[in-house]
Amino acid sequence: MEHKTYHGRPVIWSPQPRQAAFMARTEDEALYGGAAGGGKSDALIIEALRQVHIPHYRALILRKTYPQLSELIDKTMRYYKPVFPRARYNGSSHCWTFPSGAKIYFGSLNHAQDKYNYQGKAFDFIGVDELTHFTWDEYSYVMSRNRPSGPGTRIYIRATANPGGVGHGWVKARFISPAPAGTRMVQLVKVKAPEGKEITRRRTRIFIPSTVFDNPALLENALLATPHIAGYSEQGKANATAMSVASLARRFGLPLEGWYPPQAAPARRRPISWQELCRTIGGAYDIASESRSLKERPGDFESMRDHYAYRREYF
Repeated sequence: MEHKTYHGRPVIWSPQPRQAAFMARTEDEALYGGAAGGGKSDALIIEALRQVHIPHYRALILRKTYPQLSELIDKTMRYYKPVFPRARYNGSSHCWTFPSGAKIYFGSLNHAQDKYNYQGKAFDFIGVDELTHFTWDEYSYVMSRNRPSGPGTRIYIRATANPGGVGHGWVKARFISPAPAGTRMVQLVKVKAPEGKEITRRRTRIFIPSTVFDNPALLENALLATPHIAGYSEQGKANATAMSVASLARRFGLPLEGWYPPQAAPARRRPISWQELCRTIGGAYDIASESRSLKERPGDFESMRDHYAYRREYF
Protein backbone atom coordinates (compact mmCIF):
# COMPACT_ATOMS: atom_id res chain seq x y z
CA MET A 1 0.00 0.00 0.00
CA GLU A 2 1.38 3.40 -0.99
CA HIS A 3 1.46 6.07 1.75
CA LYS A 4 1.26 9.82 1.17
CA THR A 5 4.29 11.91 2.05
CA TYR A 6 4.85 15.62 2.64
CA HIS A 7 8.39 16.95 2.20
CA GLY A 8 9.61 13.40 2.51
CA ARG A 9 7.68 12.69 5.73
CA PRO A 10 4.71 10.31 5.96
CA VAL A 11 1.28 11.93 6.18
CA ILE A 12 -0.45 10.67 9.34
CA TRP A 13 -3.79 12.36 8.66
CA SER A 14 -5.28 14.60 5.98
CA PRO A 15 -8.73 16.22 6.10
CA GLN A 16 -11.60 15.29 3.86
CA PRO A 17 -13.26 18.29 2.14
CA ARG A 18 -16.00 18.75 4.77
CA GLN A 19 -13.51 18.39 7.62
CA ALA A 20 -11.30 20.99 5.95
CA ALA A 21 -14.29 23.36 5.65
CA PHE A 22 -15.03 22.95 9.37
CA MET A 23 -11.40 23.50 10.37
CA ALA A 24 -11.08 26.61 8.18
CA ARG A 25 -13.87 28.49 9.98
CA THR A 26 -12.95 31.60 11.99
CA GLU A 27 -16.10 31.95 14.13
CA ASP A 28 -15.95 31.90 17.94
CA GLU A 29 -18.06 28.74 17.95
CA ALA A 30 -18.53 26.14 15.22
CA LEU A 31 -20.63 22.99 15.37
CA TYR A 32 -19.80 20.09 13.06
CA GLY A 33 -22.91 17.95 13.22
CA GLY A 34 -24.87 15.23 11.50
CA ALA A 35 -24.65 11.51 10.89
CA ALA A 36 -22.09 9.31 12.62
CA GLY A 37 -19.11 8.31 10.53
CA GLY A 38 -18.33 11.69 8.97
CA GLY A 39 -14.96 12.01 10.73
CA LYS A 40 -16.08 14.69 13.18
CA SER A 41 -14.10 13.48 16.21
CA ASP A 42 -10.90 13.19 14.18
CA ALA A 43 -11.26 16.80 13.02
CA LEU A 44 -11.77 17.92 16.63
CA ILE A 45 -8.64 16.34 18.09
CA ILE A 46 -6.51 17.48 15.15
CA GLU A 47 -7.84 21.04 15.46
CA ALA A 48 -6.61 21.09 19.07
CA LEU A 49 -3.02 20.88 17.75
CA ARG A 50 -3.20 24.19 15.89
CA GLN A 51 -1.42 26.24 18.58
CA VAL A 52 0.83 23.71 20.34
CA HIS A 53 3.89 25.70 19.24
CA ILE A 54 2.93 28.39 21.80
CA PRO A 55 4.37 27.53 25.24
CA HIS A 56 1.44 28.84 27.31
CA TYR A 57 -1.28 27.40 25.03
CA ARG A 58 -3.90 25.38 26.90
CA ALA A 59 -6.65 23.30 25.29
CA LEU A 60 -9.49 21.21 26.71
CA ILE A 61 -11.34 18.39 24.94
CA LEU A 62 -14.53 17.15 26.60
CA ARG A 63 -16.82 14.14 26.42
CA LYS A 64 -19.74 13.47 28.71
CA THR A 65 -18.20 10.41 30.42
CA TYR A 66 -14.65 9.17 30.81
CA PRO A 67 -15.26 5.80 29.04
CA GLN A 68 -16.38 7.80 26.00
CA LEU A 69 -13.37 10.08 26.38
CA SER A 70 -10.98 7.13 26.29
CA GLU A 71 -11.90 6.56 22.63
CA LEU A 72 -10.60 10.04 21.80
CA ILE A 73 -7.44 9.53 23.83
CA ASP A 74 -6.76 6.31 21.92
CA LYS A 75 -7.00 8.29 18.68
CA THR A 76 -4.51 10.88 19.93
CA MET A 77 -2.04 8.06 20.58
CA ARG A 78 -2.21 7.24 16.87
CA TYR A 79 -2.06 10.84 15.65
CA TYR A 80 -0.06 12.90 18.16
CA LYS A 81 2.88 10.66 18.97
CA PRO A 82 4.18 10.08 15.41
CA VAL A 83 4.13 13.82 14.69
CA PHE A 84 5.42 14.95 18.11
CA PRO A 85 7.68 12.10 19.29
CA ARG A 86 8.85 14.13 22.28
CA ALA A 87 5.29 14.84 23.45
CA ARG A 88 4.22 13.01 26.59
CA TYR A 89 0.80 11.83 27.75
CA ASN A 90 0.08 11.71 31.51
CA GLY A 91 -2.63 9.15 32.24
CA SER A 92 -3.28 10.52 35.75
CA SER A 93 -3.99 14.09 34.66
CA HIS A 94 -5.29 13.06 31.19
CA CYS A 95 -3.00 15.61 29.59
CA TRP A 96 -0.66 15.78 26.60
CA THR A 97 2.39 18.02 27.11
CA PHE A 98 4.24 19.14 23.98
CA PRO A 99 7.90 20.11 23.56
CA SER A 100 7.01 23.81 23.68
CA GLY A 101 5.26 23.39 27.02
CA ALA A 102 1.75 23.61 25.51
CA LYS A 103 -0.85 21.29 27.02
CA ILE A 104 -4.03 19.58 25.79
CA TYR A 105 -6.27 18.31 28.60
CA PHE A 106 -9.03 15.71 28.29
CA GLY A 107 -12.00 15.91 30.63
CA SER A 108 -15.55 14.74 31.24
CA LEU A 109 -18.74 16.13 32.81
CA ASN A 110 -20.50 12.98 33.95
CA HIS A 111 -22.07 14.74 36.96
CA ALA A 112 -23.44 18.26 37.32
CA GLN A 113 -20.78 19.23 39.87
CA ASP A 114 -17.96 18.10 37.56
CA LYS A 115 -18.07 21.46 35.79
CA TYR A 116 -16.46 23.00 38.87
CA ASN A 117 -13.30 21.03 38.12
CA TYR A 118 -12.63 23.78 35.59
CA GLN A 119 -13.43 26.71 37.87
CA GLY A 120 -10.85 29.48 37.61
CA LYS A 121 -9.10 27.88 34.64
CA ALA A 122 -8.54 29.35 31.19
CA PHE A 123 -8.45 27.40 27.92
CA ASP A 124 -7.59 28.99 24.60
CA PHE A 125 -9.28 26.16 22.70
CA ILE A 126 -12.19 24.04 23.91
CA GLY A 127 -13.42 21.06 21.91
CA VAL A 128 -16.69 19.36 22.90
CA ASP A 129 -17.36 15.98 21.33
CA GLU A 130 -21.05 14.93 21.12
CA LEU A 131 -22.43 18.29 22.23
CA THR A 132 -26.03 17.03 22.44
CA HIS A 133 -25.01 14.88 25.42
CA PHE A 134 -24.51 18.08 27.44
CA THR A 135 -27.05 20.44 28.97
CA TRP A 136 -27.07 24.15 28.14
CA ASP A 137 -25.99 24.89 31.72
CA GLU A 138 -22.92 22.70 31.31
CA TYR A 139 -21.99 24.16 27.93
CA SER A 140 -22.48 27.77 29.00
CA TYR A 141 -20.25 27.19 32.03
CA VAL A 142 -17.55 25.58 29.90
CA MET A 143 -17.86 28.47 27.46
CA SER A 144 -16.99 30.85 30.30
CA ARG A 145 -13.64 29.03 30.62
CA ASN A 146 -12.77 29.88 26.99
CA ARG A 147 -10.32 32.65 27.83
CA PRO A 148 -6.73 33.48 26.85
CA SER A 149 -4.03 31.70 28.83
CA GLY A 150 -1.54 34.33 27.70
CA PRO A 151 -0.77 36.73 24.86
CA GLY A 152 -1.02 35.80 21.20
CA THR A 153 -3.40 32.83 21.34
CA ARG A 154 -6.61 32.39 19.37
CA ILE A 155 -9.69 31.89 21.55
CA TYR A 156 -12.45 29.67 20.16
CA ILE A 157 -14.70 26.64 20.68
CA ARG A 158 -15.37 23.73 18.35
CA ALA A 159 -17.99 21.04 18.88
CA THR A 160 -19.36 17.94 17.18
CA ALA A 161 -22.80 16.37 17.48
CA ASN A 162 -25.08 13.60 16.28
CA PRO A 163 -28.89 13.97 16.39
CA GLY A 164 -30.62 13.14 19.69
CA GLY A 165 -29.50 13.36 23.30
CA VAL A 166 -30.48 15.44 26.32
CA GLY A 167 -29.17 18.62 24.69
CA HIS A 168 -30.74 18.15 21.26
CA GLY A 169 -33.24 20.96 21.76
CA TRP A 170 -30.88 23.73 22.84
CA VAL A 171 -28.19 22.70 20.33
CA LYS A 172 -30.72 22.89 17.50
CA ALA A 173 -32.01 26.24 18.76
CA ARG A 174 -28.52 27.71 19.03
CA PHE A 175 -26.79 26.37 15.93
CA ILE A 176 -29.28 24.96 13.41
CA SER A 177 -32.67 26.69 13.50
CA PRO A 178 -31.60 30.37 13.35
CA ALA A 179 -29.95 30.22 9.90
CA PRO A 180 -29.19 27.87 6.98
CA ALA A 181 -26.18 25.58 7.41
CA GLY A 182 -22.91 27.34 6.59
CA THR A 183 -24.29 30.78 7.51
CA ARG A 184 -22.38 32.90 10.01
CA MET A 185 -24.54 34.02 12.93
CA VAL A 186 -23.66 37.11 14.97
CA GLN A 187 -24.82 37.78 18.53
CA LEU A 188 -24.11 40.76 20.77
CA VAL A 189 -23.55 39.61 24.36
CA LYS A 190 -22.91 41.59 27.54
CA VAL A 191 -19.93 40.45 29.62
CA LYS A 192 -18.02 41.84 32.57
CA ALA A 193 -14.51 43.12 31.96
CA PRO A 194 -11.78 42.25 34.52
CA GLU A 195 -12.23 45.65 36.18
CA GLY A 196 -15.96 44.91 36.65
CA LYS A 197 -17.31 47.14 33.88
CA GLU A 198 -20.03 45.62 31.67
CA ILE A 199 -19.12 45.60 27.99
CA THR A 200 -20.82 44.37 24.82
CA ARG A 201 -19.00 41.75 22.78
CA ARG A 202 -19.68 40.47 19.29
CA ARG A 203 -19.80 36.67 19.27
CA THR A 204 -20.09 34.56 16.11
CA ARG A 205 -21.09 30.96 15.50
CA ILE A 206 -21.84 28.60 12.61
CA PHE A 207 -23.16 25.12 11.83
CA ILE A 208 -21.30 22.87 9.38
CA PRO A 209 -23.35 19.78 8.44
CA SER A 210 -21.81 16.33 8.20
CA THR A 211 -23.01 13.13 6.53
CA VAL A 212 -21.57 9.64 6.54
CA PHE A 213 -20.77 10.20 2.87
CA ASP A 214 -18.20 12.85 3.81
CA ASN A 215 -15.96 9.89 4.64
CA PRO A 216 -14.95 8.20 1.34
CA ALA A 217 -13.37 5.25 3.14
CA LEU A 218 -16.69 4.25 4.74
CA LEU A 219 -18.50 4.56 1.44
CA GLU A 220 -15.91 2.52 -0.43
CA ASN A 221 -15.99 -0.25 2.19
CA ALA A 222 -19.79 -0.54 2.17
CA LEU A 223 -21.10 -3.45 0.11
CA LEU A 224 -24.26 -1.49 -0.73
CA ALA A 225 -25.11 2.13 0.08
CA THR A 226 -28.37 4.03 -0.44
CA PRO A 227 -29.38 7.65 0.30
CA HIS A 228 -32.64 6.69 2.03
CA ILE A 229 -34.00 4.50 4.80
CA ALA A 230 -33.51 0.89 3.74
CA GLY A 231 -36.74 -0.87 2.81
CA TYR A 232 -38.90 2.27 2.61
CA SER A 233 -41.64 1.69 0.03
CA GLU A 234 -44.52 3.69 -1.47
CA GLN A 235 -47.03 1.41 0.24
CA GLY A 236 -45.17 1.60 3.55
CA LYS A 237 -45.36 5.39 3.48
CA ALA A 238 -49.03 5.28 2.42
CA ASN A 239 -49.96 2.77 5.15
CA ALA A 240 -48.34 4.93 7.84
CA THR A 241 -50.21 8.00 6.55
CA ALA A 242 -53.52 6.10 6.45
CA MET A 243 -53.03 4.88 10.05
CA SER A 244 -52.37 8.45 11.24
CA VAL A 245 -55.49 9.76 9.46
CA ALA A 246 -57.61 6.90 10.89
CA SER A 247 -56.40 7.72 14.43
CA LEU A 248 -57.26 11.41 14.03
CA ALA A 249 -60.63 10.54 12.47
CA ARG A 250 -61.57 8.38 15.48
CA ARG A 251 -60.42 11.04 17.93
CA PHE A 252 -62.36 13.90 16.32
CA GLY A 253 -65.25 11.95 14.79
CA LEU A 254 -64.32 12.70 11.19
CA PRO A 255 -65.99 10.76 8.31
CA LEU A 256 -62.71 9.33 7.00
CA GLU A 257 -63.06 5.61 7.76
CA GLY A 258 -61.11 3.53 5.23
CA TRP A 259 -59.30 6.55 3.76
CA TYR A 260 -56.11 5.72 1.84
CA PRO A 261 -53.80 8.06 -0.11
CA PRO A 262 -55.19 8.09 -3.66
CA GLN A 263 -51.71 8.50 -5.16
CA ALA A 264 -50.64 5.03 -3.97
CA ALA A 265 -52.11 1.69 -5.00
CA PRO A 266 -52.53 -0.61 -1.97
CA ALA A 267 -50.21 -3.61 -1.93
CA ARG A 268 -51.91 -6.93 -2.71
CA ARG A 269 -50.54 -9.69 -0.53
CA ARG A 270 -49.82 -12.96 -2.29
CA PRO A 271 -47.64 -16.00 -1.60
CA ILE A 272 -44.25 -15.90 -3.31
CA SER A 273 -41.52 -18.51 -3.44
CA TRP A 274 -37.88 -17.79 -2.64
CA GLN A 275 -36.96 -18.66 -6.21
CA GLU A 276 -39.46 -16.16 -7.65
CA LEU A 277 -38.36 -13.48 -5.18
CA CYS A 278 -34.70 -13.85 -6.21
CA ARG A 279 -35.66 -13.82 -9.89
CA THR A 280 -37.95 -10.78 -9.81
CA ILE A 281 -36.86 -8.47 -7.00
CA GLY A 282 -34.34 -6.69 -9.22
CA GLY A 283 -37.21 -5.40 -11.32
CA ALA A 284 -38.93 -3.92 -8.27
CA TYR A 285 -35.85 -2.23 -6.86
CA ASP A 286 -32.37 -2.18 -8.39
CA ILE A 287 -30.37 -1.53 -5.24
CA ALA A 288 -27.04 -2.29 -6.97
CA SER A 289 -27.63 0.50 -9.51
CA GLU A 290 -28.60 2.97 -6.79
CA SER A 291 -25.53 2.05 -4.77
CA ARG A 292 -23.26 2.62 -7.78
CA SER A 293 -24.77 6.05 -8.38
CA LEU A 294 -24.20 7.12 -4.78
CA LYS A 295 -20.63 5.83 -4.67
CA GLU A 296 -19.82 7.60 -7.94
CA ARG A 297 -21.44 10.91 -6.85
CA PRO A 298 -21.49 11.11 -3.03
CA GLY A 299 -21.77 14.90 -3.28
CA ASP A 300 -25.29 14.41 -4.68
CA PHE A 301 -26.46 12.65 -1.52
CA GLU A 302 -28.96 15.35 -0.47
CA SER A 303 -30.40 15.64 -3.97
CA MET A 304 -30.73 11.85 -4.32
CA ARG A 305 -32.50 11.63 -0.97
CA ASP A 306 -34.86 14.52 -1.75
CA HIS A 307 -35.81 13.06 -5.16
CA TYR A 308 -35.96 9.40 -4.21
CA ALA A 309 -38.60 7.44 -6.14
CA TYR A 310 -40.30 5.13 -3.65
CA ARG A 311 -40.28 1.49 -4.71
CA ARG A 312 -43.56 -0.43 -4.94
CA GLU A 313 -44.40 -3.54 -2.97
CA TYR A 314 -45.24 -6.40 -5.30
CA PHE A 315 -46.09 -9.31 -2.98
